Amino acid sequence: MTTFKLIPSILVLLGAAVASAEASPTYAHTQSFWAVSGTLNGAVLPGFPSLAWFEWGSTTEYGQMTAPVPVGASTKVVPVQAVLANLVAGQVYHARLVVSNATGFTFGADRQFITFDHQVTESSNRKVAMWFNGGTFGCAGGRDYTGWERGSPPLTNVVSIAPGTGIALETVLRDDGTAIQTAAWECAWERFWLVPRGFTNLVEITANMGLRIDGTLVSENEGIPSGSTNIVAISSGLYGRNNLALRADGTVVPWGLNGQINVPVGLSNIVAVAAGETSLALRSDGTVVHWSPIGLPVNLSNVVAICDGYRYSAALGANTVPTAFHSAWAGAENSDLLVQLLAWDPNPYDSLQFRILTLPPAGTLYQVENETRGVAITAPNTPVTDPNHQVFFVPPPDAVGNPYTSFTFAVNDGEVDSKGATATISLIGAPLVQCRRRRRACSSFVIP
Repeated sequence: MTTFKLIPSILVLLGAAVASAEASPTYAHTQSFWAVSGTLNGAVLPGFPSLAWFEWGSTTEYGQMTAPVPVGASTKVVPVQAVLANLVAGQVYHARLVVSNATGFTFGADRQFITFDHQVTESSNRKVAMWFNGGTFGCAGGRDYTGWERGSPPLTNVVSIAPGTGIALETVLRDDGTAIQTAAWECAWERFWLVPRGFTNLVEITANMGLRIDGTLVSENEGIPSGSTNIVAISSGLYGRNNLALRADGTVVPWGLNGQINVPVGLSNIVAVAAGETSLALRSDGTVVHWSPIGLPVNLSNVVAICDGYRYSAALGANTVPTAFHSAWAGAENSDLLVQLLAWDPNPYDSLQFRILTLPPAGTLYQVENETRGVAITAPNTPVTDPNHQVFFVPPPDAVGNPYTSFTFAVNDGEVDSKGATATISLIGAPLVQCRRRRRACSSFVIP
């Protein structure tokens, strides 16, 4: 199963000094996937002459640290980087930023990242690409860009981007903790930009708000709950209608749509949040909590990242066991019956392989080849060869019954088998026609 990288954030408080870290593994194209190199990126607001470094490892015991670097005594965000080497592809790692100064040591909250299992090309010249559906905009009436700067925005040293709201197309976060919003008059593709008021010393942004390095929130809109402090992560849904903030103590602050502010009682030990049309929270044990109409996949565990969008949710983690579904099929006597084997896998890019576990006690299963009978399936654990996961059931002559027989099957996603499922077969007898002579009306009935 293909794995991807996760870019988490780490925030810590140190009196007047606060630190933030982002574990952002990048990879050199000259190295093979099993011996990759990566970079931990962070941000520090030291307040005192300070040193900063990262602790990292495959568990929360870490066991490894990067070389300490001086970060000065700035009262603004200072970026911090440290290069890692010999990371194992597909391995989940833990990292946290450590700040040391005259006030003592401060340890950031633990965050996780997972490495790529293939090579990518690293580039330090990061640029922002943008696209939109031009049919959704119109030129009539124009837009009010009062207060916006005209021309190309200074999109340098970009570390993250978020979709915009209103006339803003996107909000861009730079490594100095500043944010820029961009807009365009689509009729002439003329660019505008501005620095949102109060959007400074940021370590994270969403569509309509920013997280400052001191753990407080800033937004252009009303509605941030009072007492929203010690925040370490934020997430906003479509148009900023649904918002979640994660506190350093693992609790969640919600606001926005009424249906999403009802956080489950006792929700705690949370390490990540995701707001979309619904709401998700990731516990420290790798399990996911949701409070929405959208359910969770069976056996979802060992998750390291979550996201929630418009009518979909996604999780990054260990392989999830596929599910084979029970089904019932009915056919006519003395006729071949095409049976579709049904299953579902939460990992949408897995290639599923179906297998017949047990044969029907009566009748014969056949592979499907060019929509006709192929070779007979005569032994248990025979793989199904049809790409649409179909088999033919061929009954004995004149056989009927409801149900008549059944067989079982399972599905494999390349790593693990599902539980077995049963396909039940019913055979319906041919209808007999009876006519009443006088009125010449006919009726049909079936002899089971």
